[in-house]
Amino acid sequence: MLTAGDYFLPGMVVGSVGALSGAGAVAPRLVKAVYDACAAQDYVRVRPLQHKLSHLLGVIKVNYPAGVKAAMALMDRPVGPPRGPISPLDPDAVAWLKSELERIGVLADEPHGW
Repeated sequence: MLTAGDYFLPGMVVGSVGALSGAGAVAPRLVKAVYDACAAQDYVRVRPLQHKLSHLLGVIKVNYPAGVKAAMALMDRPVGPPRGPISPLDPDAVAWLKSELERIGVLADEPHGW
């Protein structure tokens, strides 16, 4: 069983063995760390990681999917602009997104490029 979302623990309690994470396109190491800690039932380790992932989700879901696409571009994984009627993020929103990714540690801790 797979869950759809970035909160792995609730699904794992009922037998889930994986998840589909939108944040994995931006921060694959963080998503894997959260999953691994949940799978190991290491709740002390998972708590700060899940808070970090939750913050990331709040940031990249701005004007979804434009925020995810902009974050991927900032991670040197461009996937193009969103299709209409959704507009790409404006330069101020991209600057805010970049500052949040820096604050969370994603820009420094995650791989860049494909």
